Amino acid sequence: MKRFVKNTVITIAMMSLGGLLGCNNMSGSHSSNGNMDRSGMPMSLNRSPRPIIADIPVPRGFRLDEGRSRDVSAAGQRWIDHVYVGSADKFAVREFYLTEMSKYRWILVTKSFIQGQVTLDYRKDAETCRVIVSDGSSMFGKVAIKVFILTSGPLREPAGATAKE
Repeated sequence: MKRFVKNTVITIAMMSLGGLLGCNNMSGSHSSNGNMDRSGMPMSLNRSPRPIIADIPVPRGFRLDEGRSRDVSAAGQRWIDHVYVGSADKFAVREFYLTEMSKYRWILVTKSFIQGQVTLDYRKDAETCRVIVSDGSSMFGKVAIKVFILTSGPLREPAGATAKE
């Protein structure tokens, strides 16, 4: 009888723990936090009204992780390494960037999903941009978005500029 009670208590505890950790999602979806529509597809995300970098959209509700971010601009070139953190399904974030980046003239070069990480590479003029979407450091549906921009070509003369003699 003691053995039966012990096994029952262990079973109930494991079922409760499974529910707390999100194991009750039986639809086979990718989401760990429920950001899915009724068909099991990632819900669309809205753009933040005031992104930190004018030509890089950020999903609404994501914030810049200042301790892990940096950027430098000089002589018409820029080097940006930003990390944004928020709560969303990483595949919804992927769809957000696949839709929104073209509105800022970024052209998709490659996209991949490897070992739980989404990587999107873009090009615009003399710049490259890599967007990496991965699970954050928390089990509560946090997602990290890493945006890396590098000017890779020659500087363009501003319109109307003339060479000094």
